[in-house]
Amino acid sequence: MNDINLAPQDWQILGPFPTGTREQDFGADPLEAYGGIGHLNFCLTDTYPSELGDNGVVGWSTISTNDDGSIGPFDFPNVRWSFNQRPFGWAFNQFQLWAVGKFQIPSIRSDHHGDNSFLIPIKIQCYNIGDFYVNDRRLFGDWYNYQKSWNILHLSPGEHTIRVRVVNEIRIFGGQVPPVIGFKVAAHLLDQETKILVLKNTAIVPDIVDGRLAGEWMSLGVLNTTQDWVTVLRVEIVENNEMISASISEDWKLERNSGLVDRIAPSQQRNIKIKINITTPIRVNDEIASCHSIFFTLRITLKAGDDIISQNIDRINLKLKKQRQPFKFTFEDFDGTIQYAMLIPPNDPTMNQSKALLIGLHGAGVEADMPFWVNAIKPQQNAWGPSTKNVFSAIEHLKRVPFVYISDNNVKLLAGHSNGGQGAWFILSHHPDLFIAGAPAAGYTKIQHYVPYYWNSEFHIDPILKGILEASISEKNNDLYASNLVGISSNPNFNFIGSNTKLVLKVGIPILARTGSDDDNVPPIHSRTMIRLINEHSHNPHAAKIKEDQGKGHWFDEILGDETMQSFYDEHLLTEPTFRKNIQEFTLTLINPASFGTKNGIKIEQLEIPYRLGKIKVEIKDGPVKSVWNLHTSNIRRFSLVQEKTNSWPFFIIDGKSFFSDESSHLNFFKINNEWEISTDETWKLTERNSKDYGPASQILESPGPLQIVFGTRCSPKLLTQFLEIAQEIANSWHLYGNGDSLILTDSEFKNDISKDRYNLVLLGGPKENLVTGEVLENRPSEVKFEKDGSYKISNKHYQEKGTGILFLHPFNGQLALIIAGIDSKGLDIAAKLFPKRTGVPIPDWIIVGPEISWKGAGGLLGAGFWDNQWNYNPAIAYLS
Repeated sequence: MNDINLAPQDWQILGPFPTGTREQDFGADPLEAYGGIGHLNFCLTDTYPSELGDNGVVGWSTISTNDDGSIGPFDFPNVRWSFNQRPFGWAFNQFQLWAVGKFQIPSIRSDHHGDNSFLIPIKIQCYNIGDFYVNDRRLFGDWYNYQKSWNILHLSPGEHTIRVRVVNEIRIFGGQVPPVIGFKVAAHLLDQETKILVLKNTAIVPDIVDGRLAGEWMSLGVLNTTQDWVTVLRVEIVENNEMISASISEDWKLERNSGLVDRIAPSQQRNIKIKINITTPIRVNDEIASCHSIFFTLRITLKAGDDIISQNIDRINLKLKKQRQPFKFTFEDFDGTIQYAMLIPPNDPTMNQSKALLIGLHGAGVEADMPFWVNAIKPQQNAWGPSTKNVFSAIEHLKRVPFVYISDNNVKLLAGHSNGGQGAWFILSHHPDLFIAGAPAAGYTKIQHYVPYYWNSEFHIDPILKGILEASISEKNNDLYASNLVGISSNPNFNFIGSNTKLVLKVGIPILARTGSDDDNVPPIHSRTMIRLINEHSHNPHAAKIKEDQGKGHWFDEILGDETMQSFYDEHLLTEPTFRKNIQEFTLTLINPASFGTKNGIKIEQLEIPYRLGKIKVEIKDGPVKSVWNLHTSNIRRFSLVQEKTNSWPFFIIDGKSFFSDESSHLNFFKINNEWEISTDETWKLTERNSKDYGPASQILESPGPLQIVFGTRCSPKLLTQFLEIAQEIANSWHLYGNGDSLILTDSEFKNDISKDRYNLVLLGGPKENLVTGEVLENRPSEVKFEKDGSYKISNKHYQEKGTGILFLHPFNGQLALIIAGIDSKGLDIAAKLFPKRTGVPIPDWIIVGPEISWKGAGGLLGAGFWDNQWNYNPAIAYLS
């Protein structure tokens, strides 16, 4: 019976209605203006306004689930998709609809007799969906169809309603006309005795290479299906244990006395962090490596309530590889989670010499170990080729793999495809000193141009507020930072033909962009735009290059690995990089110091006005004794310079003021009273915003350990349940989309947790409900002032209307806290929905939601903005209605 899918077979459909990319987190549901889908009754003659339909209306229809379990595609005879698309492009066909169905929970007790107090556990998930509702509870969906997560519910026997918000997310489904979209629902009963689900398909394990583990870590997803907290007690290998051993990681053991770090909340999914070791040497010959793996059984022992339970996970697979084969290595990421990358060894037989790195970033929905991706770039003659999601952590841990020979001085070439191509543009432009060349393929300039943001909100939003929201995601606008890829050196000996203009040589990062001319996912205009911008900044029309393949689409096997790309790799991986020599002019451009590294040794630490564009333009000239660097700054408050050698600083002229120092390899400059000074004081980072806490709200996810989600307990049972449900949604969404880890704690538990000062916090509830929120705001007062009745003030504005909520960043003991509170249940729910779980959702440092956001979207916001460098309110970077 547990294998039966409880999902509805018949659905009622209402739509389509317009929606924008990433707009759904802001509500923006037109039906909310009429009471919301939960209060609308099915009627084939009822219509509702929608500019997508002829005569400006759409209505109800019905559809049945397909034989394969999918729902869709959907037919709307009164919608002319091709015609609608003509004036606005494919983004206009990004639409939303509601699908409503019923499902039955059978009674499994003979003595039930209509007693609905007996709850039955089920697991349920919707695929290619952002969120959905069972009865009145919002649950997280699986946008990318990863099939690695479940929602756990405990429902009474009888009929229940599921409402699914279906969005034609063009980034996922493509821009087909008419749109072909669908979704799936999986819902199954759980055994009453089931305490946990071990999700074997979430396992991350290293390969064994020439008898040695490529990494000392593995992880495995465990989902708590009970209504009690579950504690992990131990893990052990019960088969093949003569060869391999396993144990819970030391950091979990060290904090075991708190009783919290190894705990899994009800309905929460966490990855257990496991250290593994080979106890007996494994000999691997060519035959074994090509066709064999080592399988072992892992036993997990947990405590659920008063019960001690053990579960075996059979046939966990460690693949055997030879050293010249691509292999998977695991590593501990910056946040303590276990991640992996694929590594392609070089062809050069001199394996004991340090090599270059060719780094490949894959696209959304792609796993790094998928064969097509591993084979996308051929083994290099003299370079290791990792493919990873977490580039810098992977490189750092790669040095510890015993048979990999790289060092801090290895040259690095960065490539990527699709979302990885966008990532390559981002990393190259934000960390230009780390790479010798770049090869972004099919990478978009920025998410707002990938599928343009035609939001319903724009009909209601104040332009100033819109600008603040856009500023919160502008650090990912790759086109804005094209200057960071450029350096200029003039050659007086050459002229352009027929021109008196001196030839300008580009000495920035060599770039070769790759795209298919018929790419209908990331159209070639994105790559063309980036190349044009780089060449304009270079004042050289041929500085950066593009290879556009006629008739090719988004992916083709040669896009990163044909002779054109290999020639580019060889040119830069096999020769000494020279492009940074003889540089005479360059510019740094940024909007958030938190995500920027260095360019030619310069690191911007602070802006005068956060989230306004900051620039440093540098001109370098030869002097009689030393070179002279003339720096012109715009909106820069602090910056530093780093060099490997001391006693070799040039003369500096910063906005007209001269400096010279030979005292150290690190110089800090700061502006005070509009004058630049040299400083050796680092204590400013204790009280002022810096790269560790510069925001925006999404920086809360950069916790150095498990994200600690703390909910208040000084409240009604109903609100307590809502707090826990929000905590579960945040934790599980972060686990699904970022493979991130979270601890869910009550406020009283947190106050006794020995690790409470180490990690970032998400605090649910204001100081009235949450003891920890009160402690954090007492530790350092905030511009948000909570009143005794739960309302709050910012500047001279007092917010006390029902349906109002707030989300804001605040510093706490060297880490960040994100506080989420509401005047009432509705305000709390709306604010919590804006937790930044996906890229491209514009959430600044703080945001105030109002009761009309459900249908006005961002136009229903009552306030938003950024804190200044002292964590104060600044009207120049804020909006209050």
